Amino acid sequence: MIRLGRRRLAIGLLLFVVLPIVEIWLLVLLGQQIGALPVLAGVVVEGIIGSWLIRRRWRTAWQSLQEASAGGIGVPRSEDALPNALDTAVFVAGGIALIFPGMITDVIALICLIPFTRRLPKALLGRLVDRQLAGLDDLATRNGMPGGFGRRRGEPGYGDVIEGEVVDEPSDGNSSRRNPDEPVVIRGEIDDS
Repeated sequence: MIRLGRRRLAIGLLLFVVLPIVEIWLLVLLGQQIGALPVLAGVVVEGIIGSWLIRRRWRTAWQSLQEASAGGIGVPRSEDALPNALDTAVFVAGGIALIFPGMITDVIALICLIPFTRRLPKALLGRLVDRQLAGLDDLATRNGMPGGFGRRRGEPGYGDVIEGEVVDEPSDGNSSRRNPDEPVVIRGEIDDS
């Protein structure tokens, strides 16, 4: 636990203290070579392009989520939902990196934005997500939750099936039709055999 905290602290220091100092130093060196105005213009243009890319990708991801869930209620359960989410996350991270001024973040942005180089950060993020889901699954199993979190439909231990029947009982006793705004009562028995 302490080792994990130290690792996060080191990554935080690297990202929020060391990286900006190195980025400023590289921008000053570049400004000395080509001039301050071209460097400033490049930083502004990169910020505009990065924010445009983020907005465009979020809009596309939102539309595809709405189309995928149009047939049913809730989040779509398609097999390619996680890879699409990972691809969107890496693309948006590239757009955010492009907004930040600096040459190192520009290289990170290009890696995340170009489709054939995006595979590496997408694979790394996928492994991180799988590791986190496995940890949640272990935690859920230890706490007595059947099936855990990381299981998919059809796998052993996904969940229990409880048989029951829907009972339509009119609330006012006179009408034979049920009001669709009222909750449905489901009666059944649980057999622990």
